Amino acid sequence: VMASDTSHYYGSSPAITVVKRTNGVIARTEPGPGVTVDGEVIWSYEIINSGNITLTGIIVTDNRLGVIVCPDDVLGQGEAVTCQASGVATAGQYSNTVTVVGTPPVGEDATGGDVSHYYGVEAQITLKKLTNGQLGDSLPGPYILVGDPVTWTFVISNTGNSHLAEIVLTDDQLGGVSCPLDELASGQQMSCVVTGLATAGQHTNTATVHGKPPVGPNVSAFDTSHYFGVEPIVTIAKLTNGEDAKSAPGPYIMEGATVTWTYIVTNSGNITLTTVAVTDDQGEAVTCGETSLGLDGTMTCTAVGTAGSGQYGNIGSVIATPLFGPQVTAADASHYFGVSPELALVKR
Repeated sequence: VMASDTSHYYGSSPAITVVKRTNGVIARTEPGPGVTVDGEVIWSYEIINSGNITLTGIIVTDNRLGVIVCPDDVLGQGEAVTCQASGVATAGQYSNTVTVVGTPPVGEDATGGDVSHYYGVEAQITLKKLTNGQLGDSLPGPYILVGDPVTWTFVISNTGNSHLAEIVLTDDQLGGVSCPLDELASGQQMSCVVTGLATAGQHTNTATVHGKPPVGPNVSAFDTSHYFGVEPIVTIAKLTNGEDAKSAPGPYIMEGATVTWTYIVTNSGNITLTTVAVTDDQGEAVTCGETSLGLDGTMTCTAVGTAGSGQYGNIGSVIATPLFGPQVTAADASHYFGVSPELALVKR
């Protein structure tokens, strides 16, 4: 006699895999996609039952975000489910790791994991403008003599954490400024230089720089610098007995009569003059009421003498020291003719 019977078993091979994306990108290596700081980050977790048996009680855990809620915790053979989490980007390199666990009917739990990265872009650019090596942020800035060279230096720094491209520098008075580079790595710096000649008076100009980060809006910075173009000028007008007698003979004055010379000194420049001193080439003692002149200031000095006989001429000179720059001088001549009593009698 014979008999037979059939028996079966199922070789369970549980397996689970997870594919993690950051803002839609599989970024298993640094740096991953660039994301503007405070911008939205979306992580997606594609969970796949890659084994040959149903898995239940599936748990998805992110080392930075905690447990991730998924729409289903049971996956049949070959089935997949996608879970999502979101957050706000922080500055710099960021990575997080996901772990997934599923329970088969028999045997040990199936596990899987994946890592993803992003780079939080915090783009920044700074600009410092110097005039003749000085930070002329406030008025008046450095004093520069009219006609002397002026050098503007623009120091541009990438103070953010990302590369900047398409860097463009302009100045509201100088126009476009040429620079040695048009892009800067994080922490890199460059200087751009423009030269010119100082003109009179107060000068102000503002520079602006723009740069393009890998993601997000362009960044910009500006800085203002000043200088004062110094033009010191002093003038003197000399009068003899109230007459402007630059050429001979000048007024006729009776010999032995009093002669009064008046010296009118004016600050005709754009800066205060100090230690103003007036002298006469004939040794006349000149008296002045003050020794400094503000802008457009005028002072009158005098000397008194006794008229001699015949033609007489003398020159009044002034020397003054400006608050900045070399001393300035001016001179003016005046004349009179001394009439003797004998000559006056003959004339009558």
